[in-house]
Amino acid sequence: MLIKDGIIRDRSIYGVPVIIDLLPRRKNYSRWIKTELEYITNHNTDNWKKGADAKANVKYLKSVRLRSLSWHLTVDDHCIIQTMPLIYNGWHCTDGHDSDSGNITSIGIEGCLNKDGNWKTTRLNMIKLNVYLMNNLPNLKGDNWKKTIVGHYWWYKKNCPSQILKEKGGFTAFRNDCIQYNKDLIAKKDIFDYEDMLNELSDWGKLYISDVKKIVKENNHNWPGIIEKLYYHAGKRS
Repeated sequence: MLIKDGIIRDRSIYGVPVIIDLLPRRKNYSRWIKTELEYITNHNTDNWKKGADAKANVKYLKSVRLRSLSWHLTVDDHCIIQTMPLIYNGWHCTDGHDSDSGNITSIGIEGCLNKDGNWKTTRLNMIKLNVYLMNNLPNLKGDNWKKTIVGHYWWYKKNCPSQILKEKGGFTAFRNDCIQYNKDLIAKKDIFDYEDMLNELSDWGKLYISDVKKIVKENNHNWPGIIEKLYYHAGKRS
């Protein structure tokens, strides 16, 4: 599985290295009560200092004594660091702990703004992470990207993610870029080469194009899962 027990098992996400560096259990996030998170909340760190990259922000998160500060993933221009399992809620939305609050229902992503980093690359890496989560977490509202991918401001009146909000098109443009990136993934032949796959499967006489389309739709374009199921249904595993 790509995500197991809330931990990302892939070493990279669309070319971006993934590092697992979990907070210690003494950090009081969600009291370790499992929950199905339904939204993705995007933030900016608002720390422009040199060196304030993903590793530095995770180091800060581990050292801070506040028991009500935690998020799941930190992104900069060269990596993604996971600090919390995606099956526990964090404290990153400033909106309390009601059952429908952003804290309780959403995955928190922090995008770094360190001035010695490349913000455009960080922004793209955030997009890649949002797309990856949408395609691999069934509890997210995968059929409605516009309601599932949100910013901190959506839960609480705060200018966050500040850098994304001040750009042309604001958060709507960011979300639309996520949607477009996913469409581009679907279109890329190096993700799933229909022609080669169909030729092989048709040689076995096991699957028709209608079968393939059905499996693709049922699996919400989760390509590794689709390919595995195609081979399975054709009587052979890759």
